[in-house]
Amino acid sequence: MKQDLAAAGLLHDWNNVLQTVAQAAALLSEDPQWSDLGHTLEAAALRGRAIAESVTEQACFCDLREVIDRAAAGSPVRLHNGLSSECGLYGRPRALERVFVNLFENSAAAGATEVSVSGGVEALELRDNGPGIPASLLPRLFEPGVSGRGSTGLGLHIALSIIEAHGGAVEAANLNGGGACFRIRLPKQ
Repeated sequence: MKQDLAAAGLLHDWNNVLQTVAQAAALLSEDPQWSDLGHTLEAAALRGRAIAESVTEQACFCDLREVIDRAAAGSPVRLHNGLSSECGLYGRPRALERVFVNLFENSAAAGATEVSVSGGVEALELRDNGPGIPASLLPRLFEPGVSGRGSTGLGLHIALSIIEAHGGAVEAANLNGGGACFRIRLPKQ
């Protein structure tokens, strides 16, 4: 039986590109004039590798607190991780990390500076201190191409797809007094 190597080949080539970016970033990081750019490029290359790994990774037992903390590293929003200590689940950790990176990036793009996460695996709540979600976007927020700021509008659709692939659900709402709230439900393992 012939194996389809299209995805594997694409990921291989993508990682080669990222390796070149990482090597250039390391050189830039050594020069005081370009070190900030070098560090930014290094972080982007690491993020690209994590995304590539999320496509092919196998499910395993993971700690959702750690997944969220990794997603917040390098994020422009400050995270208050108040998840319960019992946050283990069987899933794809890099894919779940993508969910929270997308949520944090959307919060920051909307003007939020802080995000708090509370609850547990079965009922997780992410709240930000931004202006909230325009009411006209709420019913379509997770559809591909929907954006309130001129971006591709794929981040929240990707987040929803990953959560649904884990057997869960996501919903968005506005908080009284401002801010957005995302409620994520994942099955208990």
